[in-house]
Amino acid sequence: MDHRSHSITTLAALTGVLAYLTPIGWVLAFVIHIIRKEEYPAFHLRQAGGIYLTLAILLFLSTIPYLGFLLWLLGLILCFFLWVVGFMGAVQSYRTIIPYFGPYFQSWFNISRLLGGYSDED
Repeated sequence: MDHRSHSITTLAALTGVLAYLTPIGWVLAFVIHIIRKEEYPAFHLRQAGGIYLTLAILLFLSTIPYLGFLLWLLGLILCFFLWVVGFMGAVQSYRTIIPYFGPYFQSWFNISRLLGGYSDED
C-alpha cells in the first residue's frame, strides 16, 4: 500500500528518512517525533524500528551453531530488502508498507496512544 503524503512538513519528511539511516538515526528521529508528534514520521519509525528489532533478534539467533549462521545470512538479506523498500518510500515521501512484516510492525509498535497529539486513522 503506497500513498503519497502531500501534507507533510519538511522536518517530518527528513525525520522519516533519518529513521532508516542507522539505529542512532532512529533514536534521533524518535526524539524529534516526541517533540513534534506527527503521524508521518511515526509511520516510518515503526517500520524502521521493526527492521532493526528483527536484525537484533537475528544477531541473537546467530549464536546457534551452524543453523544460526544460515538464519542470520538469510535474515540479513531479507532485512536489507525490507530496508531498501522502506527507505525508498521515505525518500519519495510515501508511506510504503514493507512486505509481509509491515502491517505487524504498524500494529505492534503503535505508540501514538501513549504520546497523543495525532490520530493514526490515516
